[in-house]
Amino acid sequence: MTEAVIIFARLPQKGKVKTRIAKTLGEKFAVDFYKACAENTFNECRKIASNNLDIYIFYADKNDKKLMKNWAGSEFRLFPQSGEDLGKRMLNAFKQVFAEGVRRAILIGTDIPGISSKVISDSLISLCKSDVVIGPAKDGGYYLIGMNKLYGFLFEKIEWGSGKVFSDTLNRISLHNIERQIVAELYDIDTEEDLKNWMSEGQEAENNKVRDFVHGYYSSIKSLII
Repeated sequence: MTEAVIIFARLPQKGKVKTRIAKTLGEKFAVDFYKACAENTFNECRKIASNNLDIYIFYADKNDKKLMKNWAGSEFRLFPQSGEDLGKRMLNAFKQVFAEGVRRAILIGTDIPGISSKVISDSLISLCKSDVVIGPAKDGGYYLIGMNKLYGFLFEKIEWGSGKVFSDTLNRISLHNIERQIVAELYDIDTEEDLKNWMSEGQEAENNKVRDFVHGYYSSIKSLII
């Protein structure tokens, strides 16, 4: 094993996922939308799994291992997230996989409807030429970060959840003279407005399963008919 993909995931449960979407589009849609995004992420990762690449899921609640395995599947390596904020949780996940002998690793979330096996593969390839790879999100954050060794300072003193996460991380990379590659910008969907913008832009290929889900599920709601 030389490469790893780390997925940060939660169980699709009411009140725990897509809470800002739930406020305007309802709890059921929020949970089902998150579930569609996460399952799309799992499926895209399955496409590139191999003897040289392991897929890890780091789940949010330490008691959810059995439920996560039942949902996501037994082919993923499962570990609980640990740390008091997002930066610590990401740092600890990278520490875990590098301690197991991984040479290159990327970390992604599960609310990126446009994620694809190509984006993931391209990011891993970029790490053969650069020290860090990063995928900017439309909201000013990032949806993907990868590295070929542990750079802990990239996860410290960052204002997580702000619109400056991507730019602040790039500045940190530049200050340390680290070679980096930037991959495709994608939507991280947190609000109804994000969802409308993503649906109207049509950024991904026509066979995007999450887009098909949204069209089918909410075709009767005029605000989401693009």
